Amino acid sequence: MAKIIAIANHKGGVAKTTSCVNIAAALAKMGRRVLLVDVDPQANLTSSFTDESKIEASIYDAMKGAPAPIMHISENLDLIPSHIDLAGADMVFSNKIAREQILKNILDELKAGYDYIIIDTPPALGLVTINALTA
Repeated sequence: MAKIIAIANHKGGVAKTTSCVNIAAALAKMGRRVLLVDVDPQANLTSSFTDESKIEASIYDAMKGAPAPIMHISENLDLIPSHIDLAGADMVFSNKIAREQILKNILDELKAGYDYIIIDTPPALGLVTINALTA
């Protein structure tokens, strides 16, 4: 079962995304199965690995009920991409019951397939970051 690590800080520019990329790459190189989850609407983690214009579905879609769109990046390394639409998550999910557990519920279904799940969060303390910390 996967260990889940959320990299979070309310300030931007403190190397959250860089830390996620390098920790995940090192773990994957060591033979660990790693899932990166980008929950930052700026999608810098996503753009580190793929062309954002080719993203058909994102973590935002999964949070609305669609299947989690897992992209294979390299051996032992997968990614659930983000999208700018995630910026509206606080408003969209504000009235939903158990809104702080949306991401946890998604990742609970995926944990068995990975050794580590690493979550890159936005530079804010909103609902998306709370979801990452709850997971």
